Amino acid sequence: MFMASDLSDWLCRFWSGPEYKAWIARLADVALRTPTGEVAFLAALIEHAKPRRTLEIGSLFGQTSRVMAEALPEGGRLTTIDPYGGERLPDIIASWPEGLRNKTKFLPVTSGRFFSDLDHVVVAQPEELLDLVFIDGNHEFPFALFDILASADYLTPGGVLLVDNVEQAGPRLAILEFLTLNPAWRVFYGGAVTREPVFSTAGLPLGGPTWAILLSPEDIQVGTAPRKFRGKGGPGNVYKEVTLNVTGGDAEVASARFSVRSYPFDFHLTGHGWQEAHASVTCRRSDKWTADFEKPVTVERRNSDAHFVWELTLAIQCGYLLLDPTKPVLLA
Repeated sequence: MFMASDLSDWLCRFWSGPEYKAWIARLADVALRTPTGEVAFLAALIEHAKPRRTLEIGSLFGQTSRVMAEALPEGGRLTTIDPYGGERLPDIIASWPEGLRNKTKFLPVTSGRFFSDLDHVVVAQPEELLDLVFIDGNHEFPFALFDILASADYLTPGGVLLVDNVEQAGPRLAILEFLTLNPAWRVFYGGAVTREPVFSTAGLPLGGPTWAILLSPEDIQVGTAPRKFRGKGGPGNVYKEVTLNVTGGDAEVASARFSVRSYPFDFHLTGHGWQEAHASVTCRRSDKWTADFEKPVTVERRNSDAHFVWELTLAIQCGYLLLDPTKPVLLA
């Protein structure tokens, strides 16, 4: 699991230290469309934090992609996506040295399609969660907000999001909305890590940078925006209760909707064989976050060649909770 417990201190030290100036000088002759200071900070962050799974939303001509790939650790991977890059990015990446090509995967898809596909992958392969995301896609508010929310949902606890172009209203307002929904997160901007950014809906401080970094807590936060947890089940599994493995937060009550699904591998072709059972409960701090289902939740085994998946959606009306990242939900 990606953990960067020293990241806040490092960000502040690096911002004001000589290494940052050295990185900027190192990239001075590189043709970049993103400001050199921002790319230098991003590359140094990657080199320091050593993320294994990195995503770039908005490839454009791949200049930043290449610098990111160069900074990745051994075994690290970069996925860069751009729905309009299918005719230009493959040839650009093909011109890179073999070592960089092998680290980089380009997909000509929207962020919506990417996260929809990733949602299916991480159920069976949680190690495919992202460690670091560079968000530089559509800068209109609803798209920027989606990219931040979706990236956060598929981010390893302790991971980071770097959001570009906060001088524009869309990304800036998206960050402010996200932090309202996620009070356990912090933001790095202009050399300081804070709970609330120094910029506002009105604009940036004079001379401030045009990018910001969102730092996730090292535990999983559940707030007023619903948070989904999924796992693989098995035929005949019977679920009677759920316990939230709470590590912190100030909420007293959490609403939970639990479901179990079974469907054959060819369901997307035939539309036949879907089974589902579900239950809704309320988990309370006073009950040690354990709630019994009104009746056992299970589905029958009708097909040996089938997917079995459970899903728990949590929402909190007031406050937030932090859950253990290794086992956030306990089922019995």
